[in-house]
Amino acid sequence: MPVEPATVASPTGTRLAWLDALRGIAALLVVYEHLSLFLFHRYRLAVEHWFLAGYAGVCLFFLVSGYIIPASLERRGSLRGFWIGRLFRLYPLFVVVLALLVVLDRVGLRPLAPLPHPVTTAVAHTMMLPSLLGMPDILGVTWTLAFEMAFYLLVAGLFAVGLRRGSPIVALVLAATALVLGGAMRPLLLSRSALGTRTVVLLALLVFALALAGMLSGRRPLALSGAVLGGLLAAGLLLTNQDTVHKWDGLLIPALMFTGTTLYRVEQRQISRWWAAVVPLGVAAVWTVQNLRELAGYPPYFQQFRPRVMITLGVVAVLFAAGMALRRRRIPRVLAWLGLVSYSIYLMHLLVIEVVEQRLGGRAGPSTAPGYVQLLLAVGLVGLVLAASWLTYRLVEAPAQRLGKVVARRLDARFGPDGTPGRAATSAVPLGVAGEPRDLVRLE
Repeated sequence: MPVEPATVASPTGTRLAWLDALRGIAALLVVYEHLSLFLFHRYRLAVEHWFLAGYAGVCLFFLVSGYIIPASLERRGSLRGFWIGRLFRLYPLFVVVLALLVVLDRVGLRPLAPLPHPVTTAVAHTMMLPSLLGMPDILGVTWTLAFEMAFYLLVAGLFAVGLRRGSPIVALVLAATALVLGGAMRPLLLSRSALGTRTVVLLALLVFALALAGMLSGRRPLALSGAVLGGLLAAGLLLTNQDTVHKWDGLLIPALMFTGTTLYRVEQRQISRWWAAVVPLGVAAVWTVQNLRELAGYPPYFQQFRPRVMITLGVVAVLFAAGMALRRRRIPRVLAWLGLVSYSIYLMHLLVIEVVEQRLGGRAGPSTAPGYVQLLLAVGLVGLVLAASWLTYRLVEAPAQRLGKVVARRLDARFGPDGTPGRAATSAVPLGVAGEPRDLVRLE
């Protein structure tokens, strides 16, 4: 998401600014979630009785990714180009933030929790799959990247075998599997088996490396094998190695992402419009049932929170629907800018908040301060988060994305066109249908 004009003057403009706006809103919801842990705590308790702001934010991020990522792959028609773009989009800032964590730990500004297996944890993070490999997320917010990575692997696999328009079926199958398995789904089944966590992580690394090497090779047989292998890795981890926190919604998150893909395909008139009703309603219904099942195992006090997941999903649906309805209108520059730096905001905000919290003596101090003091702190912290995010975007994200494009061009020049399976068919993908801009790479 590099710097571009933040508004779309016409349906044929060069940005899907409404998606940037949704990312901006999602980023603000996640920032509020963590900021309210030690500021305005009383109000947080009242709000979260009915609405989970952070959960809404990440669900909105997932929907947007589901909408745009398959379109990006099909626009390129190249698994190699797609993965180079993804790697240079996600990893540079991810590595910088992890390095900052280590530095802050060493100087005592943000101590890291002890890691029982630091080397294995580091290896799991190289794949961005720690939570699906039974390892802790060092930063705390990067659990979402595991689902993003699994989604990329699934999308690449479907693309390679010619099933890219099967997203409605995939979404419903994932939701149905979650419903059927229900409470029978055991968390971390692989990691807690005789194999052990370390072996599972090393095997996953081997499969991940082979899959990525095949897709980056640009040679048709290797690309096909790599894409299928990566898809099987993602499916296997999602089905057998969800962590305890996400055993009830771990299959529904990729179902939500494929719901976003379904909405894209309906918008592009690639599939029947009735899928736009069936898939979102089906996934939402299963999500509600799964949440009620999960809450049924909690003490009576928690039963009062039963409506809040339904309300949260409803808010996400309304926001996304509003974005689509307003997609041909001018988008406020501030929302488009927030979307532009949303990845930096997502990775940097908790770091900034926790460092300040540590300096102020923990959560207990600020939460008892007068309201105006908490308000000033909140404004200052949001300002710090935005400043840090803009800095990392300019110094890390944007240069890395430019470098990724150079690498992709040089590989094409040296080794020739990518022999990705299904490449020839991508010319039929009507990216300009229904008034949508063709330049999708800027929103990946």
